[in-house]
Amino acid sequence: MVLVGFKEGNVDFSKSTKITASQACTQSHFRYGNAQRVNARANLCFHSVCTFDCLSRTPISASSMLIEDAFTQDFYNKVRYGHSIVLVHADVDAVCASMILAYAFGCDNASFTLVPVDSKATIEKAFADYGGVSANINIIMINCGGHISIIECEGLAENAIVYIIDSRRPFHVDNVYSTSVKILARSAEVESWNLPAFAAIYADSDSEDSDDDERSIGSARYQERLAKRRGKVEWQQKRSELLFNYESKHWFALPSSVFMLELVHSLGKSNARTTWLAAVGLNSYFANWTMSIETYTELSLEHMRSFVSKYNHRGESMRISLEDEIMLPLYSKWTLWESLTHDITFCCANKLWSQQGEYKMKTKLAQLGISLEKCRQPFDTLNSDERNHIFEQLKKDFDTGFVAFFCKLGHTSKISALDFARIMAVRLELPQSKETLCDRFDGAIKLMSEYFDNNGSKTELNAALTSYKLGLTAIKSIVFDAIRSSRIHNNGNFLSLTLDEIHDDVYLNCRHLLHVFMTFAVSGHANNKRKFNKPLIVVFPSVIPGEENARYSTISGCMPYVDLVHDDKRATIIPMAFKRALKEANIESRRDTLDPCVFQIRREDGHRFYNSLDLVLDTSS
Repeated sequence: MVLVGFKEGNVDFSKSTKITASQACTQSHFRYGNAQRVNARANLCFHSVCTFDCLSRTPISASSMLIEDAFTQDFYNKVRYGHSIVLVHADVDAVCASMILAYAFGCDNASFTLVPVDSKATIEKAFADYGGVSANINIIMINCGGHISIIECEGLAENAIVYIIDSRRPFHVDNVYSTSVKILARSAEVESWNLPAFAAIYADSDSEDSDDDERSIGSARYQERLAKRRGKVEWQQKRSELLFNYESKHWFALPSSVFMLELVHSLGKSNARTTWLAAVGLNSYFANWTMSIETYTELSLEHMRSFVSKYNHRGESMRISLEDEIMLPLYSKWTLWESLTHDITFCCANKLWSQQGEYKMKTKLAQLGISLEKCRQPFDTLNSDERNHIFEQLKKDFDTGFVAFFCKLGHTSKISALDFARIMAVRLELPQSKETLCDRFDGAIKLMSEYFDNNGSKTELNAALTSYKLGLTAIKSIVFDAIRSSRIHNNGNFLSLTLDEIHDDVYLNCRHLLHVFMTFAVSGHANNKRKFNKPLIVVFPSVIPGEENARYSTISGCMPYVDLVHDDKRATIIPMAFKRALKEANIESRRDTLDPCVFQIRREDGHRFYNSLDLVLDTSS
């Protein structure tokens, strides 16, 4: 039997929770068709560093254990025979990865429960609800446990084994050096982590100073005690330096959905639908501007091209292809005019927020030979020759072309994985009236499942598409207003943008739209004021549940414009800078998300935080 459900409190959202394996493949939320057998193994490995007992922190081994090409043996074959609790972060990549894993579990009659999480509090609640029930339960965390210390979370049973599949780097050192936490990663990247040795960051409890009265000990022992204390101070300083070097930058590695696709491929269970899920998961990072086009292209060609070749045959009901594409958001589902006026690159290049912006845009379109009449028509109503002409002109002039994944189901029009990732992100992350996390999670899965089951027609895509357009319009309006009113200020080592009371601030609670907003703002300011090398810190009002009378601000930030353009890895120091600034200023913060770049503080602490952050960035530069 397969258990498929989402629980929040005492409410069961699974409706019909127990289904057979065949139903899991054809009738449940996760309907992907029959598994296809292939004789190939993915280039996967299982990284498990077992060096100390997670409770006593007694050293077991100072060396790491890296098992290459044994992912099936050391992970899947161990979890498939017991019940698994799968904690899934509320992001597109994690949802796609969980759907791929659910399909594999369904084929093997493995029982599991999906639990959506979006903060440390929801993780601890899931541990309390499920993690202590039985020693035989496996806990699998997808994109939700890598950078926080799992062994410090409340509610986790002492003998529980936690498997972490996470695309965010770096991992918390407690997770790396714990026997109860097993990290799944590729062997090729481990050496680049700059991981500190166990002895360099964990002290032996026997070396702690005793409480003996220093006056009661002899001179020799007193000198020995002083030497130990000096050594401990030096060790702590060295430890801080090592941890800072290890945690100084955050970046994203291989998406979890692509990782999971390679796993099910090694099991002989990959198909066109699992490939499309991985493509959408990969494109979600590109849509968030957290992955450069160079990294995106490399991952697409290295990990996905062979799957696309396999599932791009004429006559099949579902075809996935790699084709040339441009970055314009939703242009195939919108008018060209609307898409251009919401594109970050085009808006910033022509300064559409200025009085001359629309004139520059019309001049540019005239130079490209694109009439205003065609610009204001829905793009998909133009004939194929007109669409191809416009596409080639824009790709050549804007230099924004890249290779994208497209899916065509039945006789419906094809859609790009990039646009699907954008739409799915808003459905999953944008809070709606009275919707719970489970409602949004279920809605995102339903969006994808109905797209598969109905051959791309009669789905919720249209409603989600409209919601995304509204969100993008709101974000553009906020950015234009901020630039026109010169609300982006130079604060020493960073730029700051404070949004007081704004009408559409609800859209900033969607992580995808928040990323788009910050990238839009820092790019616009760079093009307007020629300021390229400073990060942008964004502050906007927020409400903490249960403390409606208190005044809180949400703070987030993005890397400098020059790094967005030139850093292929998109590694950012923002999370570490925030962490150090809060600690050194002794400011209490709250986090209602797992994103280390987003947190809340009281508004009266804002100036102290700014001053502390300026000092941290000054010493880090």
